[in-house]
Amino acid sequence: MRPALLSATLLGVWLAFLQTSASLVRLWTASIELPYSHGLAIVALCLWMVFRRGAALATQVPSPDARFLPLVALAAFMWLIAFQSNIQLAHQLLLPVLSIAAIGALWGLATARIVLPAVMALYLAVPVWDLAVPLLQGMTVAASGTLLRLIDVPHFISGNFVEIPSGLFEIADGCAGLHFLVAGLAIAAFYGELNRESWPRRFALMALAALFAIVGNWVRVALIIRAGHLTDMRHWLITDGHYNFGWALFGGFMVVFFLIGRALPATSAAGPSIAAGPPRTGAGGAALRIATCIGLLAVAPVWAALLAGGTGAPPAAATLPVAPGGWSGPDTAAGDWHPVMRGADSTATAAFGSPAGHVEVYVAYYAAQRQGKEMVGFGNSLLGRSLQGPVASRVAGSGQQATREWEVVDATGRRWLLWSWYEVNGRRLTTETLVSVGYGLRSLLGPVDSRIVASRAPCAPDCDAARALLEGFWEPATG
Repeated sequence: MRPALLSATLLGVWLAFLQTSASLVRLWTASIELPYSHGLAIVALCLWMVFRRGAALATQVPSPDARFLPLVALAAFMWLIAFQSNIQLAHQLLLPVLSIAAIGALWGLATARIVLPAVMALYLAVPVWDLAVPLLQGMTVAASGTLLRLIDVPHFISGNFVEIPSGLFEIADGCAGLHFLVAGLAIAAFYGELNRESWPRRFALMALAALFAIVGNWVRVALIIRAGHLTDMRHWLITDGHYNFGWALFGGFMVVFFLIGRALPATSAAGPSIAAGPPRTGAGGAALRIATCIGLLAVAPVWAALLAGGTGAPPAAATLPVAPGGWSGPDTAAGDWHPVMRGADSTATAAFGSPAGHVEVYVAYYAAQRQGKEMVGFGNSLLGRSLQGPVASRVAGSGQQATREWEVVDATGRRWLLWSWYEVNGRRLTTETLVSVGYGLRSLLGPVDSRIVASRAPCAPDCDAARALLEGFWEPATG
């Protein structure tokens, strides 16, 4: 088995699922300061690891394995749902699974086991590590406080803010040290592969590199705050040098990591234990398996491309509810509530009044959704810029009466009760994951009518009164 053929297989899968590969490349090349700017280097590492296994691969005879075909089909279908649901991280996470499933189906179990570490290394460049940012951020805040006490810097910590006599520092998401952590893991993975370490030792080296990267970031933050304290916030580390300083410090910690790695007793990974593959069949059986695998891999991206190329439903105007009996409107909303829903085909806002009070209603309509143009996505906010909170949140009711209830506060300190829900082909939903997956499943068969509905009422004299007002407005329409 030639490494070049295995590398070509990997590249072929990545090209077949070009939508996912392109999203990763955009992430890797967006900015040098992003945590995943090393992504292209990880791809090179994956391919290098495949060629490095040339001796083991040379002993393998290509033997297409039908046992991998169900995995190929399942992973491809899950990819299609994730892609149509606009859950980008989900279909990015499936790319290595699709890659190893394709290799197993096309070339056999033994070959798949040999190249599995190379393919799994791709996860070092997939943004799943973003999920660790809140934990890393909290650890950095706590550790910084401890270090500042040790170096005698007076400070006060509130949330993610560190106040010193000279000024205020925010330990934001970018200060959590994610970039250093992922780079440290990648270096440790490369070091373990280069020295052909055993798998327990490789994991130990990655844990050590992660520890050094995290601690190094703690030291970076503490030293920057100390520099601000000593120079009345005029040190170059504060103005424009904190990021490069972080990499210099990271490099120092990695030197210590390599010294420890060299000092540890040498080990060598045992050769892979290869299970016997299925009985070999004739050329006709192998050709059928290969054709089936290629067909399964092609269906999902082609289906997604056809759906994206379709005309879809014509954009329609966001429809406001009809005022129930005893209510006036719709009238122009005079408040400062302006939700943000990126990519909505149309939106509408109106006020409705009754002797008991008034209700403001907002509707955003989506004729079609895609990445960056979705009901559930980053950048969307029902609160807009004027509302803060939520003070409290809960889901009330069920079925077509289900609503998510928020207690929020405006810029003047006035409390409001906000109700919201999603509608996907007329079905009301309040859970964002179900909204995304539901849309993805329904979109496989054609255009999906989607909208988000929100309304608010003032908590005057209290939020119970606002709740009664919202119930009085919506129950006649949904009852």
